[in-house]
Amino acid sequence: MRPIRVSILSIAIVAITTTFASATIKEDLGVAALQKELGDHAPNGAGVPVTIVESASVTSAKYTGKQIVYPDGSLPLEGNAHANTVGANFFGSTRFTNPMGTGITDIEAFRTGPWQSTKFLYQNGSFGQPRVSGNASRIANHSYQYLETDDFTGDRLRRMDWLVATDDFLQIVGTTGSGAAMPLGMGFNTISIAPASGGGPRLGTAELSPPSKSIPDAPTDSVYTAGRFKPDLVGPTDASGACGWTSGIAAMLIQTAHQNPGLSRGRSQISPRTKATIYDGETSEVIKAALMAGALRNFKDNNPYDSPEVRDYREGMISTVSNDPDAMTPRPATRPTTRPATSPTTRSAANAPTTKPATNAAMSDTPATRPVDPAITRAETPPPITGSTTREANQNAPATRPDAPTTRVAATKPAAMVRAATDNGLDRRYGAGQVNAFNSYHILAGGEADSAEDGGGAIGETGFDYDDHFGGANGSNAVATYTFKPTRDGKFIASLVWNVKIDGGTPAQFAGQATLHHLFLTLVDVSAGKFAVIAMRSASTIDNTQNIWTDVIANHEYQLIVTTSDVAFDWDYGLAWRMEAGR
Repeated sequence: MRPIRVSILSIAIVAITTTFASATIKEDLGVAALQKELGDHAPNGAGVPVTIVESASVTSAKYTGKQIVYPDGSLPLEGNAHANTVGANFFGSTRFTNPMGTGITDIEAFRTGPWQSTKFLYQNGSFGQPRVSGNASRIANHSYQYLETDDFTGDRLRRMDWLVATDDFLQIVGTTGSGAAMPLGMGFNTISIAPASGGGPRLGTAELSPPSKSIPDAPTDSVYTAGRFKPDLVGPTDASGACGWTSGIAAMLIQTAHQNPGLSRGRSQISPRTKATIYDGETSEVIKAALMAGALRNFKDNNPYDSPEVRDYREGMISTVSNDPDAMTPRPATRPTTRPATSPTTRSAANAPTTKPATNAAMSDTPATRPVDPAITRAETPPPITGSTTREANQNAPATRPDAPTTRVAATKPAAMVRAATDNGLDRRYGAGQVNAFNSYHILAGGEADSAEDGGGAIGETGFDYDDHFGGANGSNAVATYTFKPTRDGKFIASLVWNVKIDGGTPAQFAGQATLHHLFLTLVDVSAGKFAVIAMRSASTIDNTQNIWTDVIANHEYQLIVTTSDVAFDWDYGLAWRMEAGR
């Protein structure tokens, strides 16, 4: 077994948001509109336990009325400006106030290094499962992360994706607009957010940025494949600030669903590890879907630092060349990664996935499709991270690991042109668009509506569904149909989200096999009977979201249809939708 060295470079993703900008940020994120509508009854994240993962521990004295625990052994006086400002954007303080998160009082605070190693992701040793959150956290905010992409990035991504799918523990990750790889934003089940500004995509090495970029550095197996585009969402401020604000908004949504069980028709499940009660409207899939469907595709910001105006969402062709024609981005030399063979995952004995043939099956890095070197064992899981090389909090320049050889790749000339629109219904520059608390809240407030196959009827202008059994196995449906007839012309927006399935193995032995099922989302105008017209179809085969954003006509009858191309399986998804006036 070869010795393993893990040397990491850390970076705070962005500069600090200042106080005078907070009012306009509230307007840009739909927070002010929600406050105006609900007044003193506006939810504020009360009762939602959370985690903040930062460059240093937040300083407890700055957050009156908050109970902050430091599981990594750090001291409450070790905080720095970046950590405390992100904390303020997330759960409120006397200087900065995100009203969506001021009710949060139960907080675990970690430094980034310990969280990614022995204090959380690898608390049970190099082999075992991640730690069970001590306060049953529902959200972890990552505005600060390591610029590391190495042999073990895939293992860390699988552990984070497993936490989301197993514990409904949302991982919200800020993604910089620079050409540097931001590994935590590469996950399937995480929520990545970038600044809305940045001048459109650039080509640094092989990726598009900012604010959106492809994922060439993700492990190259049949599931964590290159070519996926991030971020999922954008915000009106820097990435660290947008990440904190989005985490506070997510807490508001979780509170809304948890404290109003009727929105989920009283349906809930018990989280197997944290033992928390999770209602349908607060599952990781529905919250992500509500954020994405609620986002503004076209918008004009009022941020005094940078006020992007987006009026060409998913339109036309965009350049992939760097804004800086002489830009050269250093990056670590590629090292091969081989993962051990693992057994298929199951959610429970009752709904174990059916074994699939090599064709027409979900993506999976099983031994049948991916040879494994028998000499590689799980002993090669990374050991504890014992230190880091820290860079200044406001630096965004790409960085490399000091112990790895690097290559320098100049921006490609002439510029290549690609479609702004992605196969899963997003925009390469802006993901699903800019986070909007008002829209996302009203999606949840619209309540849960079942598909026709699950006994439902027509759906309203806003709403959601959580289908806990879909795919055709174990008596589940493999098609889900939602019918509606708009009363006005406008835009129809919908997001379908399902988690990549990660085999967690046992507490003592994390397995990590990933399986991505293929779900598709289609909007059909059925007003003309048998002459149905497809209004829009989202059909990416490498992503775990599908998105619709298209015009609809008053009094026409539409069907929103979820389908799959996989052999029978049993898995869950979240679906969120809303109508927007005007076209």
